[in-house]
Amino acid sequence: MARESFAGKICLVTGAARGIGGAIARAFAEEGAQVVMTDVLGPELDDLASALGQTGVHHDVADEQGWRDLIKMVEDRFNKNSTRCTISHMKLIAHVQCLGNYYFQINSL
Repeated sequence: MARESFAGKICLVTGAARGIGGAIARAFAEEGAQVVMTDVLGPELDDLASALGQTGVHHDVADEQGWRDLIKMVEDRFNKNSTRCTISHMKLIAHVQCLGNYYFQINSL
């Protein structure tokens, strides 16, 4: 099976300031994706997003309205109506079901 290319795709990664989320964001960026990185750890997020040349957004994954706002920002900014989302915590399934027709990859810690 051929490896999927992320060139030209938009990837939304939560928990992206460090750890698994940071590694996922870095991998997507290295594969050519435009990465929207989110976290509540502002300074760490800003540093990594800047180092990768990607977009960092301060976002609390427990905030349901924040999800709607984030998805709208991604769609508006990148003029896209589909987003590949990587969620870094299994407990978030309930929070993301309301977002509509998006592909979610769940990374269990």
